[in-house]
Amino acid sequence: SNTGVCGIINGTKESIKIHKKTIALRGDIDGLPIADKKQCNYSSKIIGKMHACGHDAHTTILLGTAKILNKNKHLFSGNVKLLFEPAEETIGGARFMIEEGVLDNPKVDCICGLHVEETLECGTIMVKHGVVNAASNPFTIRIKGSGGHGAYPHTTVDPIVIASHVVLA
Repeated sequence: SNTGVCGIINGTKESIKIHKKTIALRGDIDGLPIADKKQCNYSSKIIGKMHACGHDAHTTILLGTAKILNKNKHLFSGNVKLLFEPAEETIGGARFMIEEGVLDNPKVDCICGLHVEETLECGTIMVKHGVVNAASNPFTIRIKGSGGHGAYPHTTVDPIVIASHVVLA
């Protein structure tokens, strides 16, 4: 995945378990085609592109987490994979990393994604199970109708009307 990065921290604590669990922590690192209008020392140096939508914070949080976990790896026995995902806002970032085996060797048992949340008070961490943020999941619906004469619409099956009902359902 050209710019994706995976780091791994192996816990060194002794364990009687044969299979050590592996947790992946995921953060996005892609820049977006948005002009950075901030006038400060950390604003984007590339005109028309910036780390928006929290991506700079996600990278920083994941790096900070890596530093803390690595310093304390004697406190856990499993593994932590740190996934820095490119192209999160477009198609392909996670898919390419998965196709290249990022979830293998060791096999990932659980993934926790991180995202900043403006409604939380500073210093607060929220954990939720299951899907939390928006996603785009493409799908196809095929609607079949039968045409007819405009004078006899009651004898047809109009796919436009059916599609309208699908949208409103």
